[in-house]
Amino acid sequence: MSLNRIHSSALPTQDAVLRAIFSQITAEVRKTGRVLSDDDGSFYISDRFTWKGCQKKFFDAYYAICVRKQITPIPADDKIQTALKVPYADIDTVNLLYNCVFERISQFKERLLEPFKDYPVNPSVTDMRMMMKSVSDDKDLYEFLSMSVLICEELKNYVLKLDELVRYYNMRVDAYADALKGKRNENDIKIQVKLAKSKIQEILSPYIGKLKRIGVISNSWQYSFRRLPLTKEKLLSLKSYSTESTIQTYWDNDELPLKSVLEAARKRREEERARAEKERAEREKARKKKERKDKVRSFFRSIKWGISDFFANIGEGIGRAWRKFDYAIEDIGEFFYYDRARNTRFMIKALGWVVIALCVGYVVLTWATKGFWSALGIAFLCFMGVGIYAYLEGIILFLAKLLFDIPQYILRVIFYRGWTLVLIFILIGTAILIWHLDIPWNKLIRDY
Repeated sequence: MSLNRIHSSALPTQDAVLRAIFSQITAEVRKTGRVLSDDDGSFYISDRFTWKGCQKKFFDAYYAICVRKQITPIPADDKIQTALKVPYADIDTVNLLYNCVFERISQFKERLLEPFKDYPVNPSVTDMRMMMKSVSDDKDLYEFLSMSVLICEELKNYVLKLDELVRYYNMRVDAYADALKGKRNENDIKIQVKLAKSKIQEILSPYIGKLKRIGVISNSWQYSFRRLPLTKEKLLSLKSYSTESTIQTYWDNDELPLKSVLEAARKRREEERARAEKERAEREKARKKKERKDKVRSFFRSIKWGISDFFANIGEGIGRAWRKFDYAIEDIGEFFYYDRARNTRFMIKALGWVVIALCVGYVVLTWATKGFWSALGIAFLCFMGVGIYAYLEGIILFLAKLLFDIPQYILRVIFYRGWTLVLIFILIGTAILIWHLDIPWNKLIRDY
């Protein structure tokens, strides 16, 4: 039994075109992460047809007839439900539902059910409308035939829309091919492209509007022909007409590769190459000129740096000698400052031993000159002095510390750094010079 089929230009080889047309819409929907139902996601907009609603009404009427007439129903093909219909259904999916209608009509005809037995196996829409009139009083048969007519008409219109999308996409590609061949008036080519774009936009606008209403894409989003891909097959076809490597760029920019445009582009590229060559020659000339100047500058710079290095070496030697002198003076100043306690203890001990040595020497001298008893008396007095010193040792040490610390502080200031020692010498020298000049200061002060 042969069944009707809907024929379409949207063959499997043309499926790439449909995917290209819907690509930017599906990409925008994919950003939301939502999975659209068959009816929400279908590009086909109709007040009468929905995938789920029409199938439900059709099968409800069909099963009701089967129950009444005691006919074993043909199970619905699961592929009709599971086949992809977002954003569009392919021709095989459409024909599954289309053939489903005629398969059940054929079943009723085989069972000699009125009014099907009087009509062809594959009745036309006109035949089905005549059958509707004859069963207007039978709700189930009327609903079955009504939905059969609706499904057949809407599926044909559905496929027609797909065919138009493919046709107008190909029209746009053909216009690019004509532009590359340069065999047509350029204004005619522009008109052809404008028509193709407007028709594609006209078919897609209701679908885009529906997606905006259900909140899948933003209200500000617009379909762009700059983001409409060029299929590999069409790109190869266009490249067969021209050696231009920028065909893809023209398509992506929604610009026609017209002969006048290509000639202008070639001329512009030649001018740019000439300008680039001229600039390169000027840069080379400037480079050579700069090299000559650099050689002259390098000669005088070598003389300049030779002199500079000479004086720099002298200055560096003076600086190195000054740093050594400064470090030596600083070490002396730190010796008087940080080692003053040890210096003071050493001086006090040394002074004590000197006093003891003087006492012993004085006793020996007295013994030699005045006799033993005088020396014994002097020794006794020295011993008493030592006792008094031991009794007053704290006070004596405090006074001795002041006596020795103050000079060390002064020496610390003098030997703080090299410049302080030099400053002291300058001040002393200035004072001596003024003293020897014998300036009458009293007279100068009175005159002032």
